[in-house]
Amino acid sequence: MFIRHRLHAQSKLTSGHAMGIEGFQECHDVHFLTFSCYRRKPNLLSATACSTFLVGLERVREQHQLCVYGYVVMPEHVHLLVT
Repeated sequence: MFIRHRLHAQSKLTSGHAMGIEGFQECHDVHFLTFSCYRRKPNLLSATACSTFLVGLERVREQHQLCVYGYVVMPEHVHLLVT
């Protein structure tokens, strides 16, 4: 189930969200994100897979000027703390 949510916000996120969810972001808010591998398979078990994820995370961090406070990479999911 998806829940439509709104935080009091300065800017509406313009990237398309799945299932019509609208997202809003206050500048410099800290966000805790969790996401899983497809069907929760342990795709991040190898050092190569983790390295590939971290290279992608760094690219996204630079591109979107994110501050990554911390992350945990587990075999089937990832936790991120970002602004």
